[in-house]
Amino acid sequence: MHKLGLLALVLIIAISSTSAYAQTTQAQAQAAIDNAFRNLSMAEQQGGNVTGLVSQLNNAIALMEQGEAIQAVNPSRASILYQQAINLTEQINAQIPQSIASGRAASNAQLESLIAYLTVLGVAGLLVYFYADRIFWELWIRSHKSWIVKRADKKR
Repeated sequence: MHKLGLLALVLIIAISSTSAYAQTTQAQAQAAIDNAFRNLSMAEQQGGNVTGLVSQLNNAIALMEQGEAIQAVNPSRASILYQQAINLTEQINAQIPQSIASGRAASNAQLESLIAYLTVLGVAGLLVYFYADRIFWELWIRSHKSWIVKRADKKR
């Protein structure tokens, strides 16, 4: 009887420690997801393209939800899913600086192309302003050079 009680006590401790470990991993996964979300939000505000990273964050959230769904039944599998979610958020956090840099480069390229377009448009406007009348009359004279102008007599 004493061995049976000791075995039950060891079993209860093992189950509770596994559940506590899964809870700790769940809290860590949730903290990692929250941190990655804040970092992604900051990266988007700085001009980074975070579309792909948001998709990866959604995958990490799905892993966490799967872990929560099976935590009561299979805590060891839940811990694995939580760890996979944490690993995914670490990958996301590692890619954020590159995303910010590429977003800034794209923004700078767009600004440079806008400046070039406006410069060309301004130069074209100045050329039209200074040479439009001369070009118009030159073309008009060339197109009407075969015309003969006759004087109309006034009959009264």
